[in-house]
Amino acid sequence: MKQTVTLIIERGELVLRIAKTVLTRSWLVGLVLLALTTPSSAAPVYDGLYVLDGQGNVHTVDAAPFISSGPAFGWDIARGIAVTGDDTGAVTGMYVLSGYGDIFAYGDAPALSGGPYWAWDIARDITIAPDYTDQVNGIAGVYVLDGFGGVFPVGDTARSYFRVYGSKVYDYILDQEVDGYVYWGWDVAQDLEVAVIYDQNDKVIRSNGYYILDKLGGVHWCLEDENGDPVDSPWGFTQPYFGWDIARAIEMTPTFQGYYLLDGFGAVHAVGDAKVAPNTPGTSALFGWDIARDLECVYDESGYTVEGLVVLDGMGGLYTSGNASVGAAPVFADDIAKDMELSPFFTFVTDAVVSGP
Repeated sequence: MKQTVTLIIERGELVLRIAKTVLTRSWLVGLVLLALTTPSSAAPVYDGLYVLDGQGNVHTVDAAPFISSGPAFGWDIARGIAVTGDDTGAVTGMYVLSGYGDIFAYGDAPALSGGPYWAWDIARDITIAPDYTDQVNGIAGVYVLDGFGGVFPVGDTARSYFRVYGSKVYDYILDQEVDGYVYWGWDVAQDLEVAVIYDQNDKVIRSNGYYILDKLGGVHWCLEDENGDPVDSPWGFTQPYFGWDIARAIEMTPTFQGYYLLDGFGAVHAVGDAKVAPNTPGTSALFGWDIARDLECVYDESGYTVEGLVVLDGMGGLYTSGNASVGAAPVFADDIAKDMELSPFFTFVTDAVVSGP
């Protein structure tokens, strides 16, 4: 049988269609923005975003619906933010992660318990674990990433697909294959992205897992199919690798066949089907010093095409490339911005469809 893969995007109603221009912001770090050719005809889907600072404050930008102002710790310990949505894709809740591993739920995000707690600053990222078996934009819980590379599922861990993933390795002492998880034992893990292939026909998750970015630029895949067998990354080892602490964030393409990688200088590296070509963003802000902190993709109305990128710097500056634009950004006196999330709520999942002889 021939298998093709098509994309499903679940998102909320379009609130604002951004004009097809590139907005440059240079007031903080002497930005040099590399605008990318002529924008495409489809409008990007965007109404706003959320910026998390290290003290736990959540800043709402443009028309993103207000959910919470955050836990406001009063010192630099917030590390990640993740948003949840209803069945229309509208943002209705959010989680804030502290460096100790505390998870704070706001709005309609389900309260979570049983997560890791370290009593020192080692938690690095929080990512939603989607659940399409029960409802659109449902979640099984969240994954929490620590600096050593440990991944902790928090939520409904009784679900077989919601757990720690890793490729199989052979244990010669046990004389059998065992899970070989990515784990470094030192503070080098940086970012976590979940990848899901879900079959709409029979409501089965065909493959599931996640990608981990380390601070040196390595992207490590932990993926398994429905039988628990490892799934290889589509791009193998053809990827940037810096060899020093400068990688800051990754964003997967909608097909999970590639990714954009942000380095601390603001350069965006395209891997796999993440194209640096007309109408697709590839390089955003170039600062010249280590101040870039996060990256988000803005999609077109179909959900199949990345129309633009948004880059966050440590002082709250927001910079765009491609066919994307943002409004007023928060301004911080020092390097305190940590993470951001876009609204509407984007949760994409590939739909494996069997067709043809």
